[in-house]
Amino acid sequence: MLKKNIASSDHAKLKRYRISAALPLHSLTKRLRNLPKKLHRFERQSILLFHDFFMPLPESAYRFIHDKELLMASKCVVFHIPSLTRWDTRLLPVLRAIKPRSQVWAAYSLESAENYPLLDNASFMKLFDIEISYRKKADIWAPYLRQQLPLLQKTALKPKTGFCAAFISSPFNHSKRLQVLWELMRYIRVDSYGSVFQTHKLTEDRGCTTKQEIITQYKFTIAFENSIGVDYVTEKLYQPLIAGSIPVYLGAPNVDEYSPGDNAYLNVSDFKSVRELAEFMKSADLDAFHEWRNRPIREKFIRHSQLTEKEPLDRLGDLLFSARGRSSPNKT
Repeated sequence: MLKKNIASSDHAKLKRYRISAALPLHSLTKRLRNLPKKLHRFERQSILLFHDFFMPLPESAYRFIHDKELLMASKCVVFHIPSLTRWDTRLLPVLRAIKPRSQVWAAYSLESAENYPLLDNASFMKLFDIEISYRKKADIWAPYLRQQLPLLQKTALKPKTGFCAAFISSPFNHSKRLQVLWELMRYIRVDSYGSVFQTHKLTEDRGCTTKQEIITQYKFTIAFENSIGVDYVTEKLYQPLIAGSIPVYLGAPNVDEYSPGDNAYLNVSDFKSVRELAEFMKSADLDAFHEWRNRPIREKFIRHSQLTEKEPLDRLGDLLFSARGRSSPNKT
C-alpha cells in the first residue's frame, strides 16, 4: 500500500523564497532569476501540481505540493492542460525560459485532444518534457482501461428487464453523439437518465454506483464518446461491460484495441445508418455478445492493464526519482 503523501518539512524554510503568481510579470521574472542556489537541493524533492484539478493531493510515496509560490523549488511541475487559462498559456513560455535547468515540466490530460486542441499544438507541447495522457505515444500512458480488469473478471450476468439505457449530460458533442442518440430514439426505446433527452429521472443519485445499478438491468447501454479520436476510449465502454450490458459504442476508430474480448460491443461505425443500427439491435443475438466472457480475456488487454496499474502521478515519480529516472529527458 502506498505511503501517505510526504509532507515537506522544509516548507517553512522556503517561505522567504516564495514567488507570488500575482506579481507583475517583470517583477516575477526578476525574482525567479535571483533565487539562491540553496533552493536547488529542494527541487529534487517535490512535484508541484500547478492546477486545483489535482486537489486533494494524491496519496503517494512521493512529495506533492500545490503552492505556486514554490514554483522554482520543485523537481517537476505538472500542468493539467484542460485547466490552462489564457493567462497561463501566455505565461508558460516566459517561465519556461527562466526555470531551473534541471526542472522537468509535465503536461497532463485525460481529456480528448479534439476538445482541447493545445494537445495537438506541436509548438505549445514543446514547452513540456513529459506527456501524461490517454494517448499511446505519451511518455506516461494513462488509458481508461486501467483498473478495469478486476471488475470485468467479477461480472455476473443478471436478467434484463430494460432494452437500452443512456446517461449523457455533458454538452461536449464533437462526435455528433446527440444527433445520433436523437435519431436512435425515433426507432427504438431508449431510457435516458442523463440531462440530455431525459425520459427518466433518478430518485437517488450516487454517481457511478447508481449508474452501474441501473444499466445492469438493460440489454444495451449507449456508450457515446464526446469526441472521436485515436486512443480516446473512456469508461463509457467499460461501465456497460462491467454491468453485464452490451455497449453501443461511438468513438475511437481503434476501439477494438481496448476491448477485453471479441464481439464485446456494438460499433455505430459498422452500420450504414442509425436506422440500420436500430433494426439490428431489435433482432440481435444477445448471447453472441457475451460469449467473450466465457473465454480468457485478451492477453494484450491484461498486459496493458497491468502496465498502467499504478497511478500516473506515481509513475511520474518513479521516472523522476528512480535511478533510471534521474536521466529523464529534458528539453531545456
